[in-house]
Amino acid sequence: SFSITQEHPNYPENISKGVNAEVEKWQYFNKYNFTKIMENYIPPIHLPNKDQAYLYTFVRNYLEEKGDYYKAVRIATKIAELLYGSSFAMSDLETLKHLYPFHYKDRVEKWTEKYNVEPALVWAIMREESRYKANIISSADAVGLMQVMPATARWLAPKIGIRLKDIDLTNADQNIHFGVYFLSYLQTLVKDKELIAAGYNAGQGRAKRWQHQYKKYPGKTRYEMLPIEETRHYIRKVMQSYYVYSYLLSIDK
Repeated sequence: SFSITQEHPNYPENISKGVNAEVEKWQYFNKYNFTKIMENYIPPIHLPNKDQAYLYTFVRNYLEEKGDYYKAVRIATKIAELLYGSSFAMSDLETLKHLYPFHYKDRVEKWTEKYNVEPALVWAIMREESRYKANIISSADAVGLMQVMPATARWLAPKIGIRLKDIDLTNADQNIHFGVYFLSYLQTLVKDKELIAAGYNAGQGRAKRWQHQYKKYPGKTRYEMLPIEETRHYIRKVMQSYYVYSYLLSIDK
């Protein structure tokens, strides 16, 4: 069951007295399983930011425990904004780990090991594509954690041993399998991670063409020359998440 923890970095020395009543509310909500109240709880706005952040950790932890990772990362973002403003550069490690969580770890590790893809890249794409929501469907009909297009799944299915009638892109394991395999395929076409991300967003044909067209431009300049703004923005988002995940994985070793 959900447990109340004292994980906020400033607890308990700098916590204000007004928080105690809110903690008692949480204990009551938890005892009687008031799920809707717990999911939508908002701390009193008159409390200092650090105290609101502390109370939001209860919501975040509850959502993570019940598997609602999409909402949990939104609350994690609120916590970080309350503590550190719009820039997360000064985030403590615990806050950062909840902003960039390792959800579906066993599945990511299984398929990245099989297809020789960096786990950090998979988590980065999963974060930016779906915020870890397994049944999400985009306006373009991309589905699931890695936002796989149904047509792409039908093309890839025979290559990874999945029958067409068994395709279920809302299934976490299958969706990650498709996404990781597609990344491994992109790795055979283009070299840089930025172009791999571009291919995931805009298609393998464009990524391969762009690698040739913009090769004369140095370093990161070539990626800012790409003709599609959505893809340029996508590369920035994915690479930011990739670098953070790479850092978190390096300190966990």
